[in-house]
Amino acid sequence: MQFTSKLVCDGVTVAGQTKVSGMIPISSKKYSKIDHGTGGVTWEGEVSDDAPICDTVYAGGKLEFEWTKDGEPHPDYRKHEEVNDSNQDRERKFSRPEDDTITDWKQTVTTADGSSTVYTGNIRRSGNLHLGGARGDSLGDPWAFFPLAELFGRGYRIPDLAPTTGDSKLTIHTAVNLQVYLDHNPDGFHDGAWEIGQTLDDLGLVIAQGQIPGLEGIYWSLSEFIFDPLSPTGWVPSTGPAGWLDSVQFQANLGPIVVLAAHQQDDRSEVFSDGFESGDGTAWSVSIDGNKCSGDTCP
Repeated sequence: MQFTSKLVCDGVTVAGQTKVSGMIPISSKKYSKIDHGTGGVTWEGEVSDDAPICDTVYAGGKLEFEWTKDGEPHPDYRKHEEVNDSNQDRERKFSRPEDDTITDWKQTVTTADGSSTVYTGNIRRSGNLHLGGARGDSLGDPWAFFPLAELFGRGYRIPDLAPTTGDSKLTIHTAVNLQVYLDHNPDGFHDGAWEIGQTLDDLGLVIAQGQIPGLEGIYWSLSEFIFDPLSPTGWVPSTGPAGWLDSVQFQANLGPIVVLAAHQQDDRSEVFSDGFESGDGTAWSVSIDGNKCSGDTCP
């Protein structure tokens, strides 16, 4: 048996997480709260010092965001689900709770053209037990999850890819090994020289077997990602090797793949001795129509 709770507020339907009997009751999880003045979203007021993750709820679309633990829904936090029935995009800023058990997050954006899901986690080889440890000394060890809090303050920019087929049920899945991504290419394609609304063809990029040569720590699939600690990548398609995205074949059959949005977080790594960060620590994303969410400028 399944049940879903819903709350309607200011023209935005916020749907509670659908639960299956035998799982943790939904009432035991902390729920998300929206500050409609700032677009900020917190879980019962818990907020860490890290910069928020900003996303767009497209007009006529849906946004889902959840904190996760070891690649699975976090037992303490409900998924934030929001349907935008208006004709204007809405920006949301998700603040991570101060909780070291949060190791990753998952976000899904749905529009009339298609859907995009992004899995982002702090995973690294389990033999490298601390961030200052030597790299490459644990390549034979399995992957493991570590707290997102360990990556506090490091800036990044992640492209969010989506189909343009007009089929909202068709999803391109992105998985990010955030530790590797930050170490090698924190700004994504072409060292950050990419824009919202560009296609892979515009950028001269090809995804083969779920990867772009020279770009590390980010993978694409046509099925959901699962965590495989013994795999070369950590994240793997749930359908096996056949699930890896081949952009040439996909675009020949279904049309262009577009950069739908960008997940960006400003660098906060430089901290003064009195504890104040240098810089505003803003995280923002830009919607396909050019709207930008940046810190307190988010509507």
